[in-house]
Amino acid sequence: MATSDQAAGKGPAAETGPAAETGEAAQPAPGPAKSLRRRILSGGAWTFGASILSMALRLGSNLILTRLLAPEAFGLMAMVYTVHVALELVSDVGIRLSVVRSERGDDPRFLRVAWSVQLVRAAFGSAMIVIAAALVAGLGPALAGPETVYADPLLPWLLLASAPQFFIHGAGSVSLYLAERHISYAKVTIVELTTQVVSTLFTISLAYVFESVWALVIGIIMGMTHRLILSHFWVDGPRMRWVWDRDIAAELWSYGKWLIGASLLTYVSRNVHRLLLAGLMASGPFGVLAVALIWIEAGTVLLGKLSSNLIFQTLSEVRRLHPERLPKVFARAMLLFDLCCISACAICILLAETMVTTLYEEQMFGVADHLQALALLFLAMRFQVFNSQMLARGDSKGHLLSMAVEATTVCIAVPLGWELAGIDGALGALVLGPLAAAPVAVLRGGREVGANIPFQFVYMIAALAFSGAWIFVL
Repeated sequence: MATSDQAAGKGPAAETGPAAETGEAAQPAPGPAKSLRRRILSGGAWTFGASILSMALRLGSNLILTRLLAPEAFGLMAMVYTVHVALELVSDVGIRLSVVRSERGDDPRFLRVAWSVQLVRAAFGSAMIVIAAALVAGLGPALAGPETVYADPLLPWLLLASAPQFFIHGAGSVSLYLAERHISYAKVTIVELTTQVVSTLFTISLAYVFESVWALVIGIIMGMTHRLILSHFWVDGPRMRWVWDRDIAAELWSYGKWLIGASLLTYVSRNVHRLLLAGLMASGPFGVLAVALIWIEAGTVLLGKLSSNLIFQTLSEVRRLHPERLPKVFARAMLLFDLCCISACAICILLAETMVTTLYEEQMFGVADHLQALALLFLAMRFQVFNSQMLARGDSKGHLLSMAVEATTVCIAVPLGWELAGIDGALGALVLGPLAAAPVAVLRGGREVGANIPFQFVYMIAALAFSGAWIFVL
């Protein structure tokens, strides 16, 4: 079946290049049969429902694991996670974003070249994790205090053992991105959710038997293997194989080259507090902070999926097919995201203490204070919708500029916050980065969709004032 673009003469009807020359029939994935509204509602339901289940599963497993493993285990895995996120972002050339927004995103040849690039990236990332393990083993004990996570002799070995995880994840089929392009989230959601279930079951079982941090590493690898298999053999789309095309690679690079720098800066702004505090705090208190970050990241991941997945896909399709509707669609997306962000902040501040004292043992009560400081992040997240708008219009350079401002601000604000108000000051200072970067995103992405720019600046000032009052006065 041809896609809607193909029917209009916009998209490729058959694969071109060497594959076509060999006589292979092209099998592009079918385009969307449902209306945009129905797919948004369906995609939103799948995304929101699965995210709630994922959050419940993640937090429930966390409650169990805090009773099976020592706090130091969570600090160690927080650093392993930080290294993986660093390489994920530093090597990100926007394969997923390119598949979603490109006019050629339904072409099997385009998808296979994209997968080939992704495979190279995965091999590179795995090799870099091995090098990172060697560097931590050689430099960690010499540069960090003996009680910190960096000096723990287990950390290099955990990093080394986690290297296959990066490659397995990168080898997954880009058919998952093709489904996102068409806002068809059923199978994508099932893949991600069952991956988490498999990972959780292995982790808890191994932790119960061995009471070791190694359960966390092995559980994640088993989950990623499950995802790899389903993405290739269950999700609809062309079968992946190695294909190279200079023109397609050039298109991917043209859009993605700015995203490499933006991703690096994203990593800095989102992880500088981990990297800094891991060297300032003892491993036990840092493990308590790591547990608080799990809770906060459950919320930020949910909102991030709403912005970078559903809203980005919707804006990209509206731009391709119905550009006259873009301002109206953007305004509705902005209202929805505002309500979600403000609600998340209020829930965290008001319920953190009750929730933590109810769910955790006394050694974890410090999680509540961290949650209240980190809740301020939700106030600044609302500007992610403007970043999604910039990326949908192809302004990856603007995204780079926005992240440069955010990373610079966070790198200055977090150490300053630590000096002025300790751990709460350092965590509360994280909100300054997104707020400082917001003007770039608003000015570069907001004008095209008719956003109320003066209101955006009033919101920035109000959020900044509330954050300062919460940290230094309340």
